[in-house]
Amino acid sequence: MLFHFLSWRNQQPGIPLHYIVLRPDLDTTCGRARSRTEADALTDLAPLSTMWSYFADLGALEPHVIDTTALDLTETVVEVAGVIDARSHLLATTADQLGSDAR
Repeated sequence: MLFHFLSWRNQQPGIPLHYIVLRPDLDTTCGRARSRTEADALTDLAPLSTMWSYFADLGALEPHVIDTTALDLTETVVEVAGVIDARSHLLATTADQLGSDAR
């Protein structure tokens, strides 16, 4: 899934590409979905649970996860800004450095 981003990254080596996954636990994800009130909001728990499972184990990219279970919006923004400033969630230059999960 990341192949397209990595391809772009390899063509633009001077531009940093951060990969950050905001991942609360499943119960929190479902609770937040149930609290949405917008008419077109995704509130169906079946697709949400499926999408959550896709991000449950990122293999070599697991260090790029920020657990937002206990964070509110402001705290999440501060956390994301911090990892961007620290440059700790940059993608490697090639898919080989990330393992087969990136393909």
